[in-house]
Amino acid sequence: MRGVDPTFLALLGQSYASGGCEAFLRTQVAAMLESKEYVSPLLIAMKYAARGDVEGTLEWLQTSYEERCPWLLELRCDPAWNLIRADRRFQELVERIGLPD
Repeated sequence: MRGVDPTFLALLGQSYASGGCEAFLRTQVAAMLESKEYVSPLLIAMKYAARGDVEGTLEWLQTSYEERCPWLLELRCDPAWNLIRADRRFQELVERIGLPD
């Protein structure tokens, strides 16, 4: 993944997910996890959300929270999180961050 923008990969992964390319998403998550460069846990959470993996998404969002990822400020409006928006754990995370309604 050297020289490839992880944000681009996350967004590309969302596109592939909507087209049903599960294998691509699994490969991208593996590459992100094996990368020697820093990859935001929020981008990994986004990949899991694109795959429809609720538990993986919430796990990586929690890691994002622990790392104080600034992109968490967009949780309420980013459609990437529609999969888990109604989940109590997602709502609790939004409350802990202190995002307004």
